[in-house]
Amino acid sequence: MTGLQPVSWVTSGVRVGVTRAAFGVRILPGMLRAALFALAIALPMLAHMIGGRVVFRVSLVAAVGAALAGLANLFEDALHWAGPPGSSGWAFWLFITGTATTAVGLTALTVAVAVAGSGRLRLLAVVPAATLIGLMLFESGGGVLILAAWLAAAAMALGRRVRTAAQAAPTSP
Repeated sequence: MTGLQPVSWVTSGVRVGVTRAAFGVRILPGMLRAALFALAIALPMLAHMIGGRVVFRVSLVAAVGAALAGLANLFEDALHWAGPPGSSGWAFWLFITGTATTAVGLTALTVAVAVAGSGRLRLLAVVPAATLIGLMLFESGGGVLILAAWLAAAAMALGRRVRTAAQAAPTSP
């Protein structure tokens, strides 16, 4: 395999090595696992940017669910610790539990951001909602929806004015 072979796959349309079935079996679970672990880290950061104890605590529910689902996916797909052949082992049920916790947490986070947010920050309620929809449609392009929602949140974060400690300090008369 040469270094330019992947470029030739894209330009010529010839698939050498990685077929669509292999993509679905080998690469897609790794992408989902990475997305779940990244989500577990990013949700509390988003909640911290929005502010409020309730929003932060609700984000922790979704973050714990995403980390649990990612860990279960690691056990099931990467390490093959799913259980006996032909049965839905403990890793499968752990993944289902983590995914359900993530879904409930993202739904609650959407409501909490919409209610507790003020001004432009209420628009960030779209991020957990789009993330939930993207996770449920991950195999059919949901990752693009998640990417778009988080890029929009990043753009809002970069455009937000941050008050430094020097600006917040009281001035003497």
